[in-house]
Formats: sequence, structure tokens, C-alpha cells
Amino acid sequence: MDLSDLRDGEITVEKIRTATDRIMAALTELLEELRGEKAPVERFDPKAAGVAEIGNPNQKKRKKDQA
Repeated sequence: MDLSDLRDGEITVEKIRTATDRIMAALTELLEELRGEKAPVERFDPKAAGVAEIGNPNQKKRKKDQA
């Protein structure tokens, strides 16, 4: 994937978003090909879905040990 047009100048949030969007679009195309089906129109947003940023989203939270 060619991201060379984003190399010049300082790194900005806009450049990072542009690079991320291009990479995600390419990955989406590859997954559509592998799965033989179209991806959802809207990209999954873990923050909007309430999914934790780190860790296993399916793991139940443990109560802290009480001493």
C-alpha cells in the first residue's frame, strides 16, 4: 500500500486518520474476498459499542480480592 504522499511534513492527526482509513479499507477488501461477502457499510466502532480498549471484551470482570 502506498502511503508515500503522507510522509512529507510533520505527522498530524489528519495524516494518521488518512493512513488508518486507507489501511482499513484495504483490509476490508481482502476480508470481503476471503469471506465471499460484502462487509457492513459502517465500520465497527468499539468505543460506540462500549467495548473496552484493552483486554478480552468477553471476559467477566472479577471482583477485587478483599483483604
